Amino acid sequence: MHEQETTGGYRLYQLIGLVAGPVAFAVLFFSPPPSGLPPEGWSVAALAVWMAVWWATEALPRRCQSKILNTWSGHRTAQIDPEKCRKINGHEIRF
Repeated sequence: MHEQETTGGYRLYQLIGLVAGPVAFAVLFFSPPPSGLPPEGWSVAALAVWMAVWWATEALPRRCQSKILNTWSGHRTAQIDPEKCRKINGHEIRF
């Protein structure tokens, strides 16, 4: 079995996932939500797609993915107070 091409330590599928996750999020986030689903729920669904793409392609180490996306997204999608989000994700128990 031959090795896949790597670029700077990343495999091609990882680079594709690194870009595809945020693109998928943006497409969903800025499109209108389905009927019956509040905008907050749609933004969380968009984030879930981003996370799924990164997890499936292993674009970043899983531990980093969770911290980056949880910290960034909690207050960006209007779900959590930014300070509370930082305290939860920066707590020493999580490290």
